[in-house]
Amino acid sequence: MEETKNIEQQASVQKQDGNKEKKYNKWQQTKDKKRQKQQRKFEYWASNADGQKAKHKNGEGDYKQIDYAIGSAKFDEYYKKQFPYMGEEEFIEFTKILQEKLPVTFRINQTELHHERVIKIFSDPKFIESHYSRTDEIAQKEVMNLDMNQRTERPDGIRNANLDLAQIALEQKPYYPPGNILFELTVPRELLKKNVGLKAVHKLIQQSNDAGLLTRQEIVSMLPPLLLDIQANHAVFDMCAAPGSKTAQIFEILMCDQLYGGGKGSNIQECQGFIVANDADNKRAYMLTHQMNRLNTSNILILNHNAQNFPNLYYQLQHQPATPEGLDTRVRFDRIVCDVPCSSDAAIRKIPQKWEKWNTNDGASLHVLQAKILFRGLQLLKVGGKISYSTCSLNPVEDESVVASALKKFAGCIELVKVEVKGFKFREGLTDWKVMSLIKNQDKTEGANQSPFIEFDSIENVPQDYIHKGIKDTMFANHYDEQIRKQLVNCLRVFPHDQNTSGFFITIIRKIKDFDSLIDTSKPQQEENKFQQNIVNPPQQISTKTELSRIIQQKSKHCTFEFTRCELKDSDIEWIKGYYGLTDDFPIDQLVTQSSDMKKLFFISSQVSKFLYSDVNTHNLNIINMGVQLFIRNTSKYGSTSECIFRISQDGALNVIPYMTRRLIYAANEEEFKQFLMAKSMELDEIKSEKLRAEISNQTVGCFILAIKVGENVEAITMHKFPKAVSIMISKEGIFSLHLRYLSVEERSKVASIFEYDK
Repeated sequence: MEETKNIEQQASVQKQDGNKEKKYNKWQQTKDKKRQKQQRKFEYWASNADGQKAKHKNGEGDYKQIDYAIGSAKFDEYYKKQFPYMGEEEFIEFTKILQEKLPVTFRINQTELHHERVIKIFSDPKFIESHYSRTDEIAQKEVMNLDMNQRTERPDGIRNANLDLAQIALEQKPYYPPGNILFELTVPRELLKKNVGLKAVHKLIQQSNDAGLLTRQEIVSMLPPLLLDIQANHAVFDMCAAPGSKTAQIFEILMCDQLYGGGKGSNIQECQGFIVANDADNKRAYMLTHQMNRLNTSNILILNHNAQNFPNLYYQLQHQPATPEGLDTRVRFDRIVCDVPCSSDAAIRKIPQKWEKWNTNDGASLHVLQAKILFRGLQLLKVGGKISYSTCSLNPVEDESVVASALKKFAGCIELVKVEVKGFKFREGLTDWKVMSLIKNQDKTEGANQSPFIEFDSIENVPQDYIHKGIKDTMFANHYDEQIRKQLVNCLRVFPHDQNTSGFFITIIRKIKDFDSLIDTSKPQQEENKFQQNIVNPPQQISTKTELSRIIQQKSKHCTFEFTRCELKDSDIEWIKGYYGLTDDFPIDQLVTQSSDMKKLFFISSQVSKFLYSDVNTHNLNIINMGVQLFIRNTSKYGSTSECIFRISQDGALNVIPYMTRRLIYAANEEEFKQFLMAKSMELDEIKSEKLRAEISNQTVGCFILAIKVGENVEAITMHKFPKAVSIMISKEGIFSLHLRYLSVEERSKVASIFEYDK
């Protein structure tokens, strides 16, 4: 019996060991699959136009270099023919800088109060020196051999280099009004990110970007909004907006009149403009949402549409039975940014893999799409309004030829506007260019001197198989008369060797006359298959606010957010108004939500609300996101001692302060205000100001706002009152923004660990 029992026990142990082995093998297989998936993901990024993640780790944790062939004989030959005015020396300089990495550039956000303090931090002549940490882990010989422009990926190289600080500078560039908010760091992004000596510099820039204090953006990318002369009351449409740097820039201009002579900072109540930011790629549209969340604005609506097929919309006259005869209610924009998809060869400095893949077909295949997007933008533009057409391509097939096709199609209705940026060097647009294509099935044995291109004089001379490759008559300069081609000198080209930037093409177009009779305005909606748009006649007028809730409900499977008009209970409305003492003019109908339980209420501006009414009956809009978080329904974690049903979100606090008559307390000066920034929570008897201590003590348990007046504007902190203490209710990014603008270096150093961010 004992022997049988031992055998059974051994069998049981073996079975358990076998099960463990199976589990281990299964775990190992899963791990291997994840590793392979991660490797494929990085390899995808390596070939992606972003070019930011062109490396990956292997199983042992070592960095694997993905090398790119830099330079292209085909590229050189093609552009020598397109830019014959460049001499040999200049062309060498042009191609040489294309093989170097871009410096890091960023712009300080002028809408933040005391942004001049942020400018002061970065403009300090000793900024780099004071934030640089030296290391001695590698040999001095390796340090001396470090090439600033070399692709240095390995941890034993770039990470431990003691750099010569004389090579590193953070310079203010004068191109962006008022002349002191644009910075250029004279090191490439890879070096900034990976060198341990620059860790503090990189961290400060990254944290400031996340907090909305600055925006990392290439100088040339800032040109379209800058040249459009955007005013605070404008309706602006960003047709291809992702990842959102231009949209953020437009918002800054709308909110801040410093660019055009004012200089008061941020004032939400005075901003009568709004932005519709659109992108055709659903995933990129959500990336755009992440970018916009830094700005805490109620003036932006994010949509997901093919730009060339953006639906026809009509403003609704609320509470009127019918539209007066002859009144034009079409939705039109004052300014439009049309930064179209392109071959991106002007941005090759940040996309090194483009050298290997460069091909004339890239530009030719996009020409028709680019023209369609521009044409649709011109349709949606108000008479007297301006649209920017821009690409990060050097190819005239994507640049001047597209603009020329618009000038021909809408002859007499649009004009090119001559613009400039003081101190910034532009080149005139081309009035003549070549249309070429790579020769199909070229015999490489015929000699190295044979051109890889075939050049066409006109569409009539293009063989049929090349027409199938995308060659169109609108690509040819001789397709346009001399009058049109003369106007093209008002287009602007940026060459990288002029100012150490990427290349860029931009033109500003003004609409001087309507042209509906020249085109079929219903065609964009007929062609919108992806989102199944339908043509509609101007819908009936609406008279009730509840119908607006149908606008925001998403029908598209592509969108995961569902916004709906907040149909709050009367008791909730009365509670919000009563608890915070909101005046009767607070626009309750501008609250929207993403969930039926209304856990979070978002606030949209009156301009965005009016725009949404244009879609009340048609439901054509595919909404991704909008507004700013204003109220959050409290959970039970505060216990029965709290009567606070909805607390105010820090993100949207400035939108509600003008309407508050209760639970709004003002600090008398900055020192009083700063005390609450120095701790996450404090006992009531620790409050230094007797007046503040008394006012806060008199509040019931729940949410309140502590504010300070800064000139004509207000800075605010959302707080929670407990029976014997107070606590701030702000995100890590939000508190970092306040700390950088209000605390000294020494004060920030003291509280950094408390708030869990680096000094």
